[in-house]
Amino acid sequence: MSEVTIISADRRDSALFTCTASNEFGRDETNFQVVVQERPDSPRNMEIKELTSRTVTLTWVQPYSGNLPLTRYIVQLKRQDEQWLEQTKSLTVPVTETSTVIGDLMPVTTYNIRILAENSLGQSKPSEPITVTTKEEAPAAPPADIRVEATSSSSVKVSWMAPPKEMRRGSIKGYYLGYKILRSPDTYTYKTLESSGEMREEHHLTNLRRFTQYVIRLQAFNKAGSGPHSEEITIQTLEYAILEKLNTFLISGKENIIDASGTTHSGALPKVM
Repeated sequence: MSEVTIISADRRDSALFTCTASNEFGRDETNFQVVVQERPDSPRNMEIKELTSRTVTLTWVQPYSGNLPLTRYIVQLKRQDEQWLEQTKSLTVPVTETSTVIGDLMPVTTYNIRILAENSLGQSKPSEPITVTTKEEAPAAPPADIRVEATSSSSVKVSWMAPPKEMRRGSIKGYYLGYKILRSPDTYTYKTLESSGEMREEHHLTNLRRFTQYVIRLQAFNKAGSGPHSEEITIQTLEYAILEKLNTFLISGKENIIDASGTTHSGALPKVM
């Protein structure tokens, strides 16, 4: 009995071998096939075919199978600032498919994606990861901490903060400030305001009616669109302009009077009888 041993066999040793025997009576030969089986290679040529704020469509090319039928693909995904762990989110894809849609993602978030192939001997090494950042979507919340203050008989100051960071769904580009007279059938008048980037934004509404109630609301917007309206806030302009009447105040024991022109007149306080 004869035998042939191939040391450290690998896939290159898979071939058709011929064994020949001969003596003084003749010669004979037989052929036999050697197939080296191993774990599959990593999937290759990964590409992003479609990208939204919540999904990624991924394609790849079937790898070398290890001379065994592939049983499945495993797509793994993590945030860029996380580590690859056993509990990393994974998705199983049938071997009949070389594409998949990964869902339940967060807008404007950077992810790493990799794929493994599997056969009956085990899993391949992970593919080289690709990095993808999901798109923006419209803000999911209105501006926060909105404050209104009547500053004169014809003006109102409105101040606010951006929506909570996790609800911005992108970079806030500006705001729509709407206002109208309370219970008026008229539609809102809107002002488009660019974001200043400050922690607290503010704007002065002017040319309003004297001693009149207004309702005000705000929306934030980014490149993807505008978010929901804030709740309506009611404010009433002053009955008189601040400098339309005399105002008095005490400084260092003297009476100071500011007239309508803004000029200060000082004098001794009258004696109390």
